[in-house]
Amino acid sequence: MFGIEFLPRSLHEDKTTIQLMREGALAYLKKQVDFILIPTNPRQVPSVDSLLASYALKQAIDDISFIPTLSGAHYVGQSGVEQFYAQLLALRYANFKHIAIIGGERHNQESMTSKAMIHAIRQELGEEIYIISGSGSLEDNIGKAKLQEKLQAGVNAIITQPLFEAKTAKAFLKTFRDITHTGGYEVQVFLGVFGIFHIKSALSINEANLGFKIPQSYIESMGLNQAKQSYERLWQDMQQVAKEYQASLYLSTPKHNDLRAYGG
Repeated sequence: MFGIEFLPRSLHEDKTTIQLMREGALAYLKKQVDFILIPTNPRQVPSVDSLLASYALKQAIDDISFIPTLSGAHYVGQSGVEQFYAQLLALRYANFKHIAIIGGERHNQESMTSKAMIHAIRQELGEEIYIISGSGSLEDNIGKAKLQEKLQAGVNAIITQPLFEAKTAKAFLKTFRDITHTGGYEVQVFLGVFGIFHIKSALSINEANLGFKIPQSYIESMGLNQAKQSYERLWQDMQQVAKEYQASLYLSTPKHNDLRAYGG
């Protein structure tokens, strides 16, 4: 299974861009796009409402799944919880079968956590809806505990933070496999691949404290005009790791709809 991130801007132009991304993925990455995830206010910059955009796109392009994202950072206190439940009613009304969630605890301790969001979704929408969430590193007990909470709450799939080294991906998957096997969880895992094509972008991402860091070794490998080659090597490495561990792949870029990641 293969998914990509897409940031909506203009419905007419978006339909063309999505078609180019799908064609590029098939020709350049040898992957058929199974779903497109619509983020919510990435990097705290206002964007088209994820639920509205996902609905409009699925009406316009009916042969692929569009998955909206809900962020716990938007739902603070009791009024926030009520607003979150209203969004769940909208999901049911629009007949969405998949939802991605991001816990808000990193931004505000009073925001809805991933655990609370998953519990609410299961309570309101039952077991039929497919819930996707993310995971950071599993190198320490904090990361493992956060993953355990999501698994216990009933998440269906996990997308890793962007990974830039095969050894890091393997280490994550080994720990992930141990945790899920021990707990008896059947959860799909996606390796996050980040297509980045400029050293300046990599440095600005590291400065922004987005919850992950691009390793210095990868930045150095980008060298002089070697960014595309580094990305191609990364993609090949992640394909091999995913195959070895029966994982899936998920592709995003810092500029979101960057066609260079799809051979453009």
